[in-house]
This record gives sequence, C-alpha cells and structure tokens, in this order.
Amino acid sequence: MSSDKEDKPSNIEPVGATGSQGYGRTSVRRGQVWEEFHPHLRGKNALRIFREMDDNSPVLGAAHLIMESYITQAPWKVNEAKDSGPEGELYRDKIESMFDDMHTTRIGWLSDVISMIWAGHSYFETTYKLRRGPAAPEWMRSKHNDGLYGLADIEIRAQETIDSWKWDTGGRVVGAYQMAPPMGRLAYLPLDGTSEDGAPVQCVNFRTRNARGNPEGRSLYRNAYLPYWRWKRIEDFEGIGIERDMAGVLVQRVPPHLLSSGTAADNAAVERLRKFGERARRNEYESLVVASSEDRDGKTGYDTGLMQSGGRRPIDQDTVIKRLESRMALALCAEGVLLGSADTGSWALADSKTHTLAMVTSSVMRSIEGTINAVIIPRIMDANCWPIEVAPAVSFGDLENEDMVKLGGALSGLISSGATSAGPELDRWVRDRIGIPHESDVSPGELQERSQEVLAGEAATPEPQELVDDGMDEPQEAAAEAAIERGLSAEEAAKIAGVSPSVINAAIRRGQIPGAKVGRSNRVMSTDLREYMRGGRRG
Repeated sequence: MSSDKEDKPSNIEPVGATGSQGYGRTSVRRGQVWEEFHPHLRGKNALRIFREMDDNSPVLGAAHLIMESYITQAPWKVNEAKDSGPEGELYRDKIESMFDDMHTTRIGWLSDVISMIWAGHSYFETTYKLRRGPAAPEWMRSKHNDGLYGLADIEIRAQETIDSWKWDTGGRVVGAYQMAPPMGRLAYLPLDGTSEDGAPVQCVNFRTRNARGNPEGRSLYRNAYLPYWRWKRIEDFEGIGIERDMAGVLVQRVPPHLLSSGTAADNAAVERLRKFGERARRNEYESLVVASSEDRDGKTGYDTGLMQSGGRRPIDQDTVIKRLESRMALALCAEGVLLGSADTGSWALADSKTHTLAMVTSSVMRSIEGTINAVIIPRIMDANCWPIEVAPAVSFGDLENEDMVKLGGALSGLISSGATSAGPELDRWVRDRIGIPHESDVSPGELQERSQEVLAGEAATPEPQELVDDGMDEPQEAAAEAAIERGLSAEEAAKIAGVSPSVINAAIRRGQIPGAKVGRSNRVMSTDLREYMRGGRRG
C-alpha cells in the first residue's frame, strides 16, 4: 500500500444518498416535497393553513411577535477568527460594515428570515455591489468607497411562490423554481450557480431544522395544527350560539296532516325532515319544524316565528377554548403568553415559562447564525479573494441577563466544596458572563496615575523595559516581529505598556504616539510604542 499522502482516499465519493428523492426519507413528486402524512398539510395548502394560523390565532401570533422581538433586538456581533490577530480584526470590521451597508436594514431582512417560524423555511437571493461611495451609480452605491465587493441585498423569495425544488443525482438540493408575479413563468434560483438565462445566481435557504434532507424544514406551528383546527371551529360555533341565544331559534310550523298522513308524498316529506333533524347542529342552519296550530276557523297553515333559548348550553365552551389555547402555546413552549389570563400561578412559574420560550428562540437564532457563517460570509470572503482561514463569524448575544444572585450562589458552593478555585480564568469568565469590564493588569492607583499623566499631556518618562529571553529561536522571533510590525491594536499596545486601552487611544489622539485608523480601531507600530515607553513622547 502506498504511503503517498496525495493518493486518492477510498471514501471520497459517496455510496448512499440522502433520500431526498423518496428513497425512504423525504418523499418528492415532480420536485415537490410530500413528507407530511396529513393530506391537508402538504404543498402550498400547508403554507396557506400555517399563514392563517399565524394571522388569526392570538396565541400563536403573540408567540411569533415575542420570538421576532427577541431575535431582532438581541445583540449582534461579528467576531474575528480565533488567533487571527490584526488581520482577523480587519476582516471582522469589513464584514460587519457590509451587513450594515445593504439596501434593506439588518432588522428588516432578519424579520423576513424569521418567517420560517410559521413556514418552516425562508429562501433568499443574495446580490452584491462594488462599493464606490454614496455618489456612485445605484449598483455601486455604498456608504464606503474601498473598492470591495459587498452585500447589495439579501431579498426573500416568498414561500408561497416556491413551486418546486431541484436535486442533484446524490439527493442534495441545488436550487428552487419560483413562480411569482409579474414574471408569469418558472424562474430557476440555484443555491450557487447560473439561472436558465445564464446569469450567475446565489441563494441561501434558512430552515428551522435540517431533518431528512427536507429543504422546506418544518413549521413550528405543525404540532399546534389540531388544537388550532378545533379551536377555530368551536370559536365559530360559540359566536353563532351567542347570536342564536340573543335572537332565538327559528321555528317553522307546517300543517298537521303533513306529519300524520300516510301518503307517499307526505311520508317522503317527513323523511326529509327526519334526516334534516339527524344532521341538525347548533350552527347557522339551526331550526325546528313542528305542526302548526288551528286558527279560530279550524284551519292550519304555515307560520314562522322565534323560540327563545332555554338558558346555558350544556357544554362549557370557555373551558374547552382555554384548554385548546394552552395546547397551541405548549406546541411552541410559549405558555408564558397565557400567564395572567387566570387567577392562578406564581412568579417562579412565570420565570420558568419565559425562560423556556427564550431557549426555543435561542435555538432558532443559532440556526440563523449557523447558516450565515456557513454560506453568506464564506461567499463574501471568496468574492474579495480573502483567505477563508481567517473568516469572521456572526453571533447573537444572550437573550436573558444572567441572574447574578444564582450565579454567585453556584460559584460560592463550587469554590467552598473545592470543585474549582478562584483565579484569573474564572474571573474573566464571570466578568464576561455578567457583562462587566475586565480588571486591569496594573493596580488601580498606578492605572489612574498613568491615565491622568497621558491625558494631561505631561506623562513622566518610565524606565525602559529590559528585553528578556522568551525561548524563541531566530525564525520564531522573525515571525513574531513580522506579525507585530503589521500594527498593534490599542488593546495589544495597552497590554505591553501596562495601561488601559483608553490611555493608548488618548495618546494617539494627542499625537504622542503615531497611529492609524483601521476599520473601527486604532493601530500603532511596535517601534513607535517602544519610543513612547522609553520617553520619546511627541506633542
């Protein structure tokens, strides 16, 4: 067996398939997914029903609104790649500026992404622009004039307009066909390729969950369908019942012979009435047919009148409606939206219910950021010929603030039991967790003294620092020096000088340290920082 690493691996070509063509997993007919076993929840009919549930149910609508508010208001951050240094920070700043430079606002397109809550998925087409400043033509117009390829827009392609999907021979989805006005024809929208007209197209598909290779995901409302369907019918019956109780029940009186005669015609009429009675329901068709009474001349005829209701209905529909609403909320773990609708409950229960909904929303957020980091950001890096190894990543912040009382109690118990010990790493973790600044490496008194000196422009000359042998050989030292000479961030320079980053930034503003603005952060050369530390301040 050859030991050459360039030999082709034995498992480079797949043997099985994802099953997206109906091979035991996702069933597909003419490009349309038929995964759902319920006949009413297949194809576009499912989208119509789920959209109706989203628009008509107060419980589901409230849960959707809460989840959308959570996601659109959550802290949004673009993080540089780990151990990428100043280069990674530069790419981070550029990527972040591109999401803020689209025609659609970030909150706007995130709201469209969140439509996958009821639809199961949301399909978008991405377009790009050459950033040539605010005065450039529309296809190059940007807040920035750096000549980079940035995002022009990430536009949704409405779920109801997606007609079918296209799979490759391995069972992977490669695109979608859209039928939307005013086109009047099917348009092919590949995930990454060319349209049928030869134009380059890139799309991205967000899904609530990636199960069984289904490009349509799974609506979060799926488990709420049956309680919604029953709730809808009972709500209709309740409204009709209230109307009938207020106006009365229609009573139709017919001649007695129609009910007592034995003729075939009369018997057929009675049979029709009997069947009508068997099908009678408390709805808009509710009525009674009885024999009319004789008048003073002994004659009978037809008469129409109203019979008042006898009182309360035998079924307490209010209890049934509340139970069905509770089940709809339970399907989304959103029972917190019902708190306060009854006289029972506690603050502890409310905290638990809202935390559960926040956890579900957080999982949706992780799905969104995973798709952005796996698809959109690598495409931007590739368009600008940037190395993928230093690609930044988008992340949402925590939805809920840390309970410092609970965290303090847990840490106290762990430390007292010897399970962990207090130290710098734990200190940094706690500060990040509760969102307070990190402690400086220098004492508070020394930091305050140095900060005042620099801000006043009268800083005293510190003693030059002696170079120490760090154990690196010459190639390592050369590589480290080359990395430093690309420029130090204010945070890195502050760590070397033993001061806070605000002191370095203030010194740069006063011209005491030569610096340059790169993205949103200041950069200084290590030689200028050494001159500053040795007393060669400018200004």
